[in-house]
Amino acid sequence: MVKLMRKQILIVFLLLTFLMPLFLSYKTLGNEIDIPSTADSYVDSYTSNDNYGSSPELIVGYMQTKYSAARISIAYLMFDISFLSSKSKVEFASLSFYVSAIKEIGSICIYFSSDVSWEENKITWVNAPSYGNTPINTIIISTPMKHYVIDITSAINSALTENIKKFTLILAPKQDVEASYFIQLYSKESPIEEYKPKLKLFYSMEEEIKTSTQTVWSIEFITTIVTATQTVYKPNYSLLIASFILGFIIGITSVYLIKAARKHS
Repeated sequence: MVKLMRKQILIVFLLLTFLMPLFLSYKTLGNEIDIPSTADSYVDSYTSNDNYGSSPELIVGYMQTKYSAARISIAYLMFDISFLSSKSKVEFASLSFYVSAIKEIGSICIYFSSDVSWEENKITWVNAPSYGNTPINTIIISTPMKHYVIDITSAINSALTENIKKFTLILAPKQDVEASYFIQLYSKESPIEEYKPKLKLFYSMEEEIKTSTQTVWSIEFITTIVTATQTVYKPNYSLLIASFILGFIIGITSVYLIKAARKHS
């Protein structure tokens, strides 16, 4: 019985000895980062020449009227992910925002645009960038005072494939509806940090690169500083070899000690 237990202990110890280098030679895989918008605003079809870049709220809405065209409000958010290399792989990307108020349940359609020519304090309904007809995703907003998260992974990876590192996300109302609705969400000017819209990325790297810092400048001020610490996705071969040598020495020593113990038992 004692001999059997010794053999089992030896087998487990040797397995751990040879598996240990594999754990030691790899560092943590994956990175997570929250990226604030570098600019955001909304435009309104009824106040077509007005700018709302300094507003702490963004409005998305489709308000039908009896005697004239519907009133449409659309939000624009700009993001910069230029700290990512061409070898980055985004595992998951989402846009999160906090809805402060609603008037009726409504849908927000998310559109992607590579147009970043607009400026936060100059964008209006008249000069706002155009966007495609197909949204990258749609989310139903039914409850105020709540965070909403929407998946945009496919769009972000497509952008990286095309080397697009700065882009605009457009939040527009679904207009083929009979009901009118109004959705108010916080902008980057919100006094509450956790309520500001953010792009959340989970990404991995194919090779080691150093920590990078991306600074985004506006005309007068630094608007955003994003720091991403990227981890290693490939093995450290020197550490791997050293670990196997150490494991081999420990294994041989263990066998010798067990044999010596048997002779004296």
